[in-house]
Amino acid sequence: MFRRTGRAIAVATITSATVAVALGAPAGTKSTSVKVEINDDGCPAKLKIKSGPTTFKVTNSGSGDVSEFEIVSGDHIIGEVENVAPGLNKEFSLTLKPGTYKTSCPGGSDHSTAKLVVSGTAATKLSASGQAAVDQYRQYLEAQTAELVTATKAFTDAVDGGNLEQAKALYAPARVAYERIEPVAETFGDLDPKIDAR
Repeated sequence: MFRRTGRAIAVATITSATVAVALGAPAGTKSTSVKVEINDDGCPAKLKIKSGPTTFKVTNSGSGDVSEFEIVSGDHIIGEVENVAPGLNKEFSLTLKPGTYKTSCPGGSDHSTAKLVVSGTAATKLSASGQAAVDQYRQYLEAQTAELVTATKAFTDAVDGGNLEQAKALYAPARVAYERIEPVAETFGDLDPKIDAR
């Protein structure tokens, strides 16, 4: 199971640049910041922003029952922060096209899911710097995926060979590269929940 998953990620990340291009912004577009407060109720009931580059600055004013904030397009998580403990601040950036998205705060008592409305005009072309960033990130993803496949093979070989102690020692290191590409892996259906057994 784990070995097949590693290979699937290797294929899937090839399309990551396509995802980024689809969310691209035209040259000269300025980034904006949006403050997002999560708590035990969950996400803000509704967020409205303009299309374009946006940094979501997430704080947690709750007890810690809710610690994640995700933006979902269709069935895919396209941006998130995890482990936002009370009093901590975390952030992530996205360039969103106009449309209606879903936000998700697992564990929220009232708003475990909510709505994000993005207005404005659709971007038609990435800037040169934006394309360079997409290309650089794709190279990073491909390198980390190759590392994941190699580490996973060593782990599964130990399992298949009945070497339990070696498998235990190799499991955590095999997770490192996956954690680095997880934001992209989460965009491919139920791949991430199956790996994390959520």
